[in-house]
Amino acid sequence: MFKKDGPNVRTLLEASYKIQNFALHLSGPDELFADERTFDAILMNIIIMGEAVTDLSDNFKQMHSHLPWQAIRDFRNQVAHEYFSIDAEEVWQYLTNFLPQFTEHLQKIAKFK
Repeated sequence: MFKKDGPNVRTLLEASYKIQNFALHLSGPDELFADERTFDAILMNIIIMGEAVTDLSDNFKQMHSHLPWQAIRDFRNQVAHEYFSIDAEEVWQYLTNFLPQFTEHLQKIAKFK
């Protein structure tokens, strides 16, 4: 693992934790969309995650190829470049269906460094 991979894994974990904590009080995508501050905070941390993935070494991503690095980057690009048309349902699915498992995998990786 390259020197930059450790800090980037930590950045990914921190952004993931923030997203999940921001959403704790919400019951669904309608509430997410209605809460502008939370919605914006979650979207910003999705962008941060995409940037951290970009900065991971290719070697690290290949070693952990079971994780959807490109999907994270693609969602970051969608959020950053299509901000005004982001669907709260899609964000909700990301944070409820994808993020918990991804975070669990990152936690395991972080323990082995």
